[in-house]
Formats: sequence, C-alpha cells, structure tokens
Amino acid sequence: MEMKQALEVLRLYPAHDYSLHGAFLSRMQRGPARPFMMYEGRTWSWHAFHDAVLRTARVLAARGITPGDRVAVMARNNPGHPLLLFALARLGAIMVPVNPEFGVTEARYVLHHAGVKAVVCSSETLAVARAAGGGIEPAPWLMLLDGAAEDVPALEDLIAVAPDAVARRSCSASMSSPTSAS
Repeated sequence: MEMKQALEVLRLYPAHDYSLHGAFLSRMQRGPARPFMMYEGRTWSWHAFHDAVLRTARVLAARGITPGDRVAVMARNNPGHPLLLFALARLGAIMVPVNPEFGVTEARYVLHHAGVKAVVCSSETLAVARAAGGGIEPAPWLMLLDGAAEDVPALEDLIAVAPDAVARRSCSASMSSPTSAS
C-alpha cells in the first residue's frame, strides 16, 4: 500500500468550514460508528465522542464559559483533554494547557498571565491549581478530570447528568415543527 500525500488525504473527506468542529463533523460523516478514540481499554465512536463533546460544551456553558474565555487544563493524559479541546472550541473559548509537573510559581504565572476563568485539573494537581489560582479575580472555578473532591465536581459526573444531545435536538426540532400536534 502506497502512502498518500497530505493533500490526497484531505481530498478524501468532504469540505468543511475550517473550524475544529466543522473538520470533525466532515470526518464523522464517513462513518459515525467507526472508532474515534481509544484510551485505557475504552473506545469512543465518532458519534459517541461527538455526543460527549456537546454534553461537555453544555456543562461548560452552564458554568459560565463564553466565547474568548480561557480554561486551563492541568493534568496528565486523560480522555478529558480532547473532550475539553473540542467543547471549548465549540463555545469559542480557549484551552490553556498547563504542565502538570509545574509547581505553584510556574502554574501561577500561566494562570494569571492567561487570565483563566476555570482550571480543570487532576487530584494530583489540585493543590497546586488552588494555590496558583489565588489572587485571580474573580477566582477561577475548579473541576476534576479523575474523580471528585468534596468541593470540586468531576467533569465525568457533570457530563453524565447533562441532557442527551440527540434527545435534546430531537425534542427541540419536534417542538418547533409546524406539523407537530398542539
């Protein structure tokens, strides 16, 4: 099998609007049930990942994330990273990666310089994230990628209770349809 050139690969997919979401949707059209991401024995199809991204975007929007806001992610590799990247892009917000090896001084510089509204971290980096975010007004809210603390919710828990993207679209479409029963 001969390796294709970059432009040959790009031409295999439908055109898109040059946004991250548009590129994802054009690739998803080729087979929503195909595997998109595999991590530690779990596999997400393109459709399942898309639904999780929409749920994550709703969670972030409900917590006040708007276009232009910056959200720091301070954790080791985790499926939450791509979910957050795609969800933040969907909202027009910006993901600020922070090295999980940073101490308070380095993390404080990044968080303050970026002007983050939130920090999504791991249990391992929570103490550093708390200390580093001190002094930012308003104080950034925190969320965990790998569990929950007493006062910090877990992203996975919030996504689990977010309305289903497909059901929500179907419901809103039927409510606005001129042929639906009144």
